[in-house]
Amino acid sequence: MKPAKILSAAALCAALLGATLVSGCDTYHYYDMDVKAMSPVTQTEISGMQFCQILVTGADTHTINWTQGIGCPPQGFPDIGSFEFSSFADSGNLVFTFNGYAMNLDQSMLCSTASTTMPANGTITQMGTITLTSFNETNCPPHVTTSTP
Repeated sequence: MKPAKILSAAALCAALLGATLVSGCDTYHYYDMDVKAMSPVTQTEISGMQFCQILVTGADTHTINWTQGIGCPPQGFPDIGSFEFSSFADSGNLVFTFNGYAMNLDQSMLCSTASTTMPANGTITQMGTITLTSFNETNCPPHVTTSTP
């Protein structure tokens, strides 16, 4: 009877080891990301961004549109907004790129872009920041207001 118990224990260990190796691909990993602006970018400049997009590339790919009060136009400064991304990816890197546009998804209206790279690994939740440090005034001239006498 003892050989049967040993065989059952060995089979159980093999099954647990196999489940452990396979489970990494079935576990969500979360990325809590903040988007911020930093000098020389100003509040006046970012207020002109009407269409914003987050591109995720690398170990996983996804496009997140931030429009109609969800990130764009930015309501705060220097904190533009935050989002959470989830992925089954557990190796390689994820690149999060923020693109802010004056009107629509058109490269000639790209106001600001910035990215950050996060490792895709076994960590369940990671926090990161995308920081805007440049602004293209040619594509997105500052808002000018005039008063009528």
